[in-house]
Formats: sequence, C-alpha cells, structure tokens
Amino acid sequence: MVLTSPEGTLQERVTRRVFVVGIVAALLQLAITNDVVRALFSFVINASVAGLIVYGIKRNRPERSAQWWLISGGMALLAVSNLAWAAEFAEMFPDWTDMAMNGPKLLASFAFSAAVALFVSRWSDDRRIDTVIDVTLIMAGIALILWQWAMLATTSQNTVFDQPATRTLLIAGVVVTMVFMGVRLFTRWAGALSMVALLAAGGLAVVAQAVLTFSEPGQAPRWSDVLWLSSAVLVAVAAVHPSMAVHLPVTQPWRAAPRLITAGALLLANPVFVWLHLLQDSASRNTILALAALVAALTLIGLWRLGALMIDLEQARAAVSDSEQRFRSLVQHASDVTVVLDRDAKVTYASPSAAKVLGYDPQLLVGQNLADHINPEDVDSFRRFLSSCVERPGSERITPDVRIRNSTGRYRATEMVASNLSDDPGISGIVVTIRDITDRVAFETQLRHMASHDDLTGLANRVLFSDRVSHGLARNARQRSEMAVIFIDLDDFKTINDSLGHLAGDELLRIVADRLEASLRAADTAARLGGDEFGILLEDLAEPDDALVTVDRILAAFRLPIMLEERPVTVSAALGIAFSAPGTTTEDLLRNADTAMFRAKAAGKGRYELFEPEMHQAARSRFDLKSDLEGALDRKEFVLHYQPIFDLEKESIVGLEALLRWQHPKRGLVMPDAFIPLLEETGLIVQVGRWVVHEACRMAGIWQQLGSEGKQLAMSVNLSVKQFRHPDLIRDVSVALRNAGISASDLIMEITESVFLGDTDAALLQLDRLRELGVRLAIDDFGTGYSALSYLQRFRADIVKVDKSFVSTLDADDSERALTQGIVTLAKALGIRTVAEGVEREAQVTDLRDMECPFAQGFFFTKALPEGEIAELLAGHPSASGGELTSAR
Repeated sequence: MVLTSPEGTLQERVTRRVFVVGIVAALLQLAITNDVVRALFSFVINASVAGLIVYGIKRNRPERSAQWWLISGGMALLAVSNLAWAAEFAEMFPDWTDMAMNGPKLLASFAFSAAVALFVSRWSDDRRIDTVIDVTLIMAGIALILWQWAMLATTSQNTVFDQPATRTLLIAGVVVTMVFMGVRLFTRWAGALSMVALLAAGGLAVVAQAVLTFSEPGQAPRWSDVLWLSSAVLVAVAAVHPSMAVHLPVTQPWRAAPRLITAGALLLANPVFVWLHLLQDSASRNTILALAALVAALTLIGLWRLGALMIDLEQARAAVSDSEQRFRSLVQHASDVTVVLDRDAKVTYASPSAAKVLGYDPQLLVGQNLADHINPEDVDSFRRFLSSCVERPGSERITPDVRIRNSTGRYRATEMVASNLSDDPGISGIVVTIRDITDRVAFETQLRHMASHDDLTGLANRVLFSDRVSHGLARNARQRSEMAVIFIDLDDFKTINDSLGHLAGDELLRIVADRLEASLRAADTAARLGGDEFGILLEDLAEPDDALVTVDRILAAFRLPIMLEERPVTVSAALGIAFSAPGTTTEDLLRNADTAMFRAKAAGKGRYELFEPEMHQAARSRFDLKSDLEGALDRKEFVLHYQPIFDLEKESIVGLEALLRWQHPKRGLVMPDAFIPLLEETGLIVQVGRWVVHEACRMAGIWQQLGSEGKQLAMSVNLSVKQFRHPDLIRDVSVALRNAGISASDLIMEITESVFLGDTDAALLQLDRLRELGVRLAIDDFGTGYSALSYLQRFRADIVKVDKSFVSTLDADDSERALTQGIVTLAKALGIRTVAEGVEREAQVTDLRDMECPFAQGFFFTKALPEGEIAELLAGHPSASGGELTSAR
C-alpha cells in the first residue's frame, strides 16, 4: 500500500517516518516475553498515537475535527486499559475486576463508534446531530453485543458461546459491520489517503479480534498483538497525513427510519445478553450491574430517538399533506395550463386551468391529440418541437409562439415549455406548460408599430421610410422601373402653430396626413419625417410624368380649406421631387429630394421643384456657409453698412439704418439674404444681433460728436424675432446706450409684424419695456404681414416703414398707389411717421412728396455705405436733427 504521494512535503515525510517507526515498534512486540513489559509497551504506542492525532489536528487544521478528537480520546483510553492490564499482570491490585481493566476499552469503543458516526453522517444535513446519535447507538449496540459475547465465550465452557460455529458467526457479524462502514467511508471519502489508512486500521483490528476470539482464553498468538498495534500505527498515519483535512460530500444520506430500526434491534438484543450473564454466572455482580445500567441508558436514548422520529414522521406527513393541498390549489388556480402528452401528442392529463385559459373541460381534453387544436400553420413547428423533446429524456425545450384554438374557435398565441419525464414512473410522459401570451404578442406588435410609425399621424416615420426606400431601390434595380421620392414642407406652419396653439397645429398635421394618403396609390408610402415635413415614396412608375400627376393631386388637396378653431385655414407646401438613377443610394435619393424641396421653398409658396444636379452644389455651398458662420463673430468678420434716411422736404439726412454684412475671407462681402436665415437656424442670430446693437450705437455716438450741436442723427437697428423675444434684450440695449453715450430717443428698433404672432401678451410686455427705455419703435416691411393696418393703433408704433414692394409700383399701378396713399394718410392721422423704403426713381420721390410722405431711403439717394464713406457723406451733406424722425406723435 502506497501511503504517500511523490511530493516530498514536510507532512508526507512525517507520515513516512511515523509509519516506519510504528511498524518497527509493533514488530518489536514479538521479542517481548514479559506480560507486564508487553502491556507497558502497548501503553507507550497507544499513548503516542493519541498524541500524534493531536499533532495532526493542529498541523493540518481539518475543517471538522470532532471525529479526530474522539479517536484521540479512544486511543488514550486504550492506553489506560494497557496500564490496568500491566497492573493486573504485576498483581499490584488483586481485587480489580474485569470491568476495571476492560472498562476503558469499552469506553474507547464508544468513542470510536461516535467518530465513525461523524465520518459517516451527512454534514450538510441540518439535523446531523440526530444522525450522529443514531449511528453512535448502532455502533454502541454492536460493541456491547460483541463485548458480552466475548465475555460469555471466555467464561462459559462447553456452551453455545464456546462453539466454533458461534465464534464464526461472531466474526462474520464483525466483518459485515466493518464492510458496511467501509463502504460508507469510501462513498464519502473516496480518494483521501487518510481515510484509506483509517479503513485499513479498522480491518487489522477486526482480524486481531477474530484471532483473539478463535483462540483459547489466554492462548492467543503473540502476533495478534502486532495486528492491534499496527492498527494503532495506521490510525496515527491517517492523522498526520495532509489528506485528513480533505472534506468530500456524502452522496446519499442514511435515512432516519432504517437507522433507528437497526439501533432498536441491537439495543433490544443487549438485555438478552445481560440475562444470559446472570444465568451463566459469567461475570461479577458489579460487572453485570454496570452492563445493565449501560444497556438501560442506551435503550432509553433509543426510545427517546424513536419518539422523536414518530413526531418527525407525523410532522412530515402533515407537511406532505399541506404541500399536496398547496400544489392542488396552485394547479387549480394557475394562469398556465399543464398537460401531459405521450409521444404522439395525445393528452393523458390536463390541469384544471385549461377551463379558464382555453375554455375546455380538462377531462374532455384527455385522449385528444393536442395538435388538432393548433393552428395549421404552426402544426409542423409544434411536431418538430415535440420530436426533439421525445428524443432527449430529461430535457427541457421551449417552443416558438404556437397558436392554439380555444373553445370559441379563436386562436390564442401561446408559449410552451416541455420537459421529457418519460423515465419518471409517476409521470411517464412529456409535461408541457402552456402560457397564453396573446396580450404580450399584441403589445409587442404595438411596440414594433410605434417604433416604425409616427404617433401623431400614424404614417411611417423616417426610419421605416428610409428602409422602404432602400428596398424600393433594390427592386427598381431588378425590374428597371421608375421610382421617385417627394419631400414636402408646409408653408407658414410655425405661424399657424404659434397663433392658434399646438393642439390646432397637431390637428392640421393629422388632416394633412389624411389628405396625403388619399392622394396616393395603395402601393405608395407616405411618411412624416419630423415637424411639418413629410415624405412620399412612389414605386413602379410607368413614366416620370406619373409622379407629377401625384404632385398635382397633393397640391389640389392642400388648396381645400381646413377648419381649425372654427375658422378656415388654407395650407400650401413646397415639394421637392427626386427620381432614382443607376447607382443612386438611399442617402443620395433622400438628400436630392430634400435639396429640391429647399429650392421650391426659396422660390415661393405652393410650388414644387424637380431635382437637378446643380442643386446639390448649391446645397453644398449652403452647408459650407453654415459651417463658416461658427466663429465668424469671434473672428470679427461681420461689418455694418449704413443707409441714410432722408427728409423729402428738406432733402437732408435725418437718420441711418444699420445693415449687417459678412466679410467672408474667401467669398468676399456676403449679403444678408444669404446668411441671415442660417443665423436664425443655428441660433447665432441672438449673439450677432447683440453685437449689431452695440456697434450701431457706438458709431451713432461717434458721428453725433462730429456733428454740430443739436444735429443728432437717429440710428435704426433691425431686431429678429428671436432677439426680440430673448430675456436679455432690455439689458443689452441699456448697456449699448450707456456705453455709446447717446440718448435712447435717438435709437430706433425695427421689428416686423411676425413678432406679434403667437404670444401677443408677451410681445406687448416686451414693447412696453423698450418704450420705457425711451427708444423708438418702427414696424418694418409694413403691408406685407398678416393684419397690416390693425397693428398700427394696437401696438402704438412711432414709425411705419412702407415696404419697397408698394413703392416700386407707385408710377405703374394705380391700385398700389392708392394703397400706399392709404397707409401714409392713416399713419399721419394716428401721428405716426412714415418712411418709404426702396426708392429708386425720381418719379417715386415726386409721388411720395405728393402723398405727403415725409421720409424715404433707397438707391435713388444712396446705397448702404461702410462707416468710412458714411463719415464723408455726413461731412459734405446737410443734416437735420434726428429728432424730426424720432419725435413723439
């Protein structure tokens, strides 16, 4: 037997030395003839083994050490018995009884029994102490029987206990017991060398006991002592080897009922042996009394454990009954249906929940084939699923969604989980749990629709639209048919949304979506791309003109009035059309349609444009310009030009209008029409507008200081809608006036009528704040807005600037002349100054004088000039007081 591993660790070297020294010492027992010396020699070995076990516990630190302490105590008790026998052989205590000498051995057997019980017991069991007690009772019962049997065999001559057959039966019992314990130990400790040594020690002890049993009293061979001592040496080897710390899980616990039945049988047999002792007079009275007391104590412990077992069994029976009741209640009220199927999908059991979930009587389902209730489209999938489960006993499978027909004939979406329990005798089939997921499937379908459609209009969203364009291009490449994408942007939607409210704006978008769908074929796709932008995909066009027919239908549908807030509203839109071409990608086609739409929007309202390749270059230029705007203010690329405002009667300059220009490093001087819309889009208009106010005021202060006393020029500055609504506007204007050192009355803030749309109350409040500063207010581009003349009185403007579209037709169109005359007359009646814009011809000047329009500006007088040229103009031209332009009404 190999007791050590190849590695030369310290503990393994100690183990080898213990083994070698111990075996040599055991063999030396043969050379000792004196009984006293032999007993003392055995004492030394057993005491040493007890000490080595303590050393092994301290050195190896096993996770559970109680069993090792018991073995160490048992070896110490054996050493004490050896001393008692030495005293007996030396006749030191002639009155000692057999119990005095063999009692420690009996106690040692109990310690060894408890240790074996701890080794065998299942440590993970919550009630392991019960297992320890039961196994200890069994081992103690066996030890007592063997002990009493040996006493009867030794003291009773020519009796049944002295016969070879009886001795053979005794040894057979010991061997069976050791084999049983060995199997238990190997089941628990297979592979641990320490446990192998312990088992070998037990085997040697059994052999030594057998030799002693078969020998005549006092005539046992001396080598039997060598077996006893070798057994002790193997116990020491087991204790010092590192594997004694290994803890392996037990594979199967020993149930309580068999344990107690075995223990009870053994304990009931012991009183018989006590009675036989009395009959045979084989032991002293004190010994018999001690045995009787020990047997009684063990019997009482066994009865206590038997009573505890009965209580446990009753509690377990009640727990099983409760569990069955809970299970029955759960099955009856479960939301899932449980069925058991055979290999052919025939139902052998159906849970009561089948009535609630599917509407079928569970008993009527038994014997039916489940596949007969499954949607024909899903039957093949179900049968493949069932076959895969049948082929693998013990496996679990989950089906894809399977639709099952309920008792009303409607199909319900279900999810099935199947477990093959064909090998389970209590089931003998395939357990299938059926869960109704109809609501979940509907919700997932709704989520998918929401992910690909616009919530407000129900049209496809940008993601789905792009996907359909991609698939359309792929089909178009195969079929070589025409395909077009149309982008639509509503005109003035923001104005309607701000003036009538978001609810009205949402209603308008829904109506527009309905009209778009009504204008298309079933195969076409309409989408809302965001805000007031829509997209149309036209596939399988016979010729490009078919797309224009659709466009005409859309524009005609838009011309029909829409009732919003009980008032009719007419909507127009800009449409951009792009056709597919070989090699066109989805991104190209969408970009081209978007570019054409912007071109149509720039050309006017209610128009459409076909994409032309040069449009892409224009769009690219616009994008580059937008990018260059970032940082233009920090780079000081913006400049102001000033256009004089003339008094028509005195022909003198009464004010200047500051006009923004962009001195682009590559493009040169860029006019505002090219970049102001981009400033609005990016939000930079507020920062740039703040700079314009400060710079215009600064130059006004400089030019006023250069002029004669009392000749203060008015400075007019345009405000964008975003700048007008910005909360910092009042502070910015105040700081600009203070830094420039000019009077607030010399500053004119020009606003368009669009600032009054939306939140009118907020606009009025902002106007009041400006008026409190002392600045003058002018309505720019008057006559081109939405309410025209009604604003004059309501918003108490100081100046009206007549749009150049009226001025340009004064000498050509009598109706336009009459309208301009009406504006001037009304303004004069209200005490409002009038400035005519865009004057280019002398005839226009004459007409304006005849209308008694006091002020004008335009190319006829001079274009907008940079600050250096304005300074020269002011120096050589008579100037009137700006107060004539900005005086109160």
